[in-house]
Amino acid sequence: MKKLILYTIIALAICSCVQDPTKDLLVNIGDEEKVYATLSSEDDRVELTKSLKMVWTEGDIMYVVGPNTRKKYKFDGKTGDRGGSFTLTNTYTPYSTALDRYYAVASFYSISLMTSGRIRFNSPETGTSVQKHNPDGCSEVNNNLVFAESEDGKNFKFKGVLSYLRLSLTGDKIVKSINLINNADKAISGSYHIYIDDPETVWFKNDYNPLPTILLDCGEGVQLSDTPTDFYFAIRPMELSAGITVEVSFTDGTTFIQTTSKPITITQNTIQPMAVIKTSDVEYQQINIKHTGTTFTTPTISGGTSLVGYIEFGDGTTSLLNLLTSYDYTDSQTEHTISIKTRNADTIEIDNCDGIIAIDLSNF
Repeated sequence: MKKLILYTIIALAICSCVQDPTKDLLVNIGDEEKVYATLSSEDDRVELTKSLKMVWTEGDIMYVVGPNTRKKYKFDGKTGDRGGSFTLTNTYTPYSTALDRYYAVASFYSISLMTSGRIRFNSPETGTSVQKHNPDGCSEVNNNLVFAESEDGKNFKFKGVLSYLRLSLTGDKIVKSINLINNADKAISGSYHIYIDDPETVWFKNDYNPLPTILLDCGEGVQLSDTPTDFYFAIRPMELSAGITVEVSFTDGTTFIQTTSKPITITQNTIQPMAVIKTSDVEYQQINIKHTGTTFTTPTISGGTSLVGYIEFGDGTTSLLNLLTSYDYTDSQTEHTISIKTRNADTIEIDNCDGIIAIDLSNF
């Protein structure tokens, strides 16, 4: 086995403040046919307005379950309303489990009674691995779910099940997309569910491919400037123990990378802001490797404490530096060009050179 060693640094600060986007959102049930609310979403999703308040959207769906109760309601108001009524659309056979309280939920995929007697609310099957930036508000987020409970079934105070992480960027380019990566390689997206007796915990559904990434799609692009532009990610409450990496892709084909190893605590129903990131005037080291075969032994990249970067394997797959020891290509091509983009690296070590036919170090 041939061995090759070649010789030749950024942080995200965490602001201490958080905000509660659903504070004081009350729902009052007036009669058997109406639920009066102060919350809204679009196409069964909850979104934030520019004022960081939850709003309802035309046609939103709400379920109420409780003692001898299982009913479905539809929002009567218009998109952007904070208040309005829900009209009863369906009444179902109550669950056999003996519930002693009433529960209401909006923006979800399905509801089911578990064998243990617990009721579970599921998010849409599409999951949250791809979200859309909304220039008219904060985010257009699939699967954000709000939950409330009540003793009398007449008054509900909603609370968001997920949270938001806010990135603020400056620069002079147009953002195409932003990839948020959990450095601990644990899931931050995918379909999920909550139980009525444990609404503080969001459980990922194992059969819907939980992922350690969230991609924010910026559509035709968002122009950056010297004034920070905010981007929001809906994310489940959790401890990001190894920090995060942010990959910003621009419309001109370039990429900006920022990372931190500092733990980040995501608290339920809050907005977690990060320090402003400057994306201008950033240069990257780059190594291009031509390889033949079906499996590539990934190099080990070394550098200072602010080492950052990623590997593009040439088949559409991207990985963080030093995350994989080897990679099996996902396409049928016999030759690939692997691009390693990094900052603050001083050493690249390749333990197995089999299949490597060329290495370009001109930009390293």
